[in-house]
Amino acid sequence: TIYPTISYEDPTETDNDYLNRNYVQVNISSTDSGTGLKNITIFIYNSTNSSLNSDTLTTSPNLANFTSLADGTYYFNATTYDHAGNSNSTATRTVIIDTTDPNIQFTTPTTATGNYSQSYIEANITASDTNLGMITLYLYNASGLVQSNTSTTSPLFVNFTTLPEGTYYLNSTVNDSAGNSNLTETRTLVLDTSLQSITLNSPVNNYNTTDTAINFNWTATDNYFTSLTCNLTVDGAINATGISTTNGTPENYTVSGFNDATHNWNITCWDGVNNTNTSETRTFTIDTTPPALTVDS
Repeated sequence: TIYPTISYEDPTETDNDYLNRNYVQVNISSTDSGTGLKNITIFIYNSTNSSLNSDTLTTSPNLANFTSLADGTYYFNATTYDHAGNSNSTATRTVIIDTTDPNIQFTTPTTATGNYSQSYIEANITASDTNLGMITLYLYNASGLVQSNTSTTSPLFVNFTTLPEGTYYLNSTVNDSAGNSNLTETRTLVLDTSLQSITLNSPVNNYNTTDTAINFNWTATDNYFTSLTCNLTVDGAINATGISTTNGTPENYTVSGFNDATHNWNITCWDGVNNTNTSETRTFTIDTTPPALTVDS
């Protein structure tokens, strides 16, 4: 008794492979040195081991392409016969078809796009897939990649701490065992923990004048924000609030109607993340009373 030989050939799918396409290829070669080859039959089954299809050919090789398959687990094997009724079979191979991209999203408490007076960024990623592969979380700054973290389970939470000031970009990707992938949106975050500097330009400290209108001039400088908001405080009370001030540019604000007295003033400014600073306090004196003139006889 001589049994026919049988073997898998390229491009047959490898055992336990994941495929991100809807077809399975099986290529079988067989020889018989006795009565000669009768036929080769290739079988494919679904996850419940129910026969889906078969392909029979009387010559070798037999290349079958089973198409339009839904996502799921499939099994295939092949049997060959010679004209004497002798047979031989391959081992059964398993493949998993997965054409669906995994789901991925940012979830609480991930830091939202925006400006922050803090030195940390939180990221929480959830992903789901029948055959979940790898979740990768990326944090970049203007110079490039700052840090990346990976996980094969969901969720993936990372708290990026002790970050220097600057602009950061946060996103995440996921793939599955079949090579399908997905990604989140990219979030942009500005970290700014520095107080702005405030320089009082005029009037100079201990300024004396007979004019009851004073032009206050100052310059506020911030690391990141082009526009700042300032208050003018005179004699311990806010005199003017919400003054829009351009970063690094002298700002003027005039107040009229001062009475004769020594007054004090300062400027308080804040940026887009509410970092707040107050300047030094200066004094000025209004004196509109002429000096008394005494004539000696």
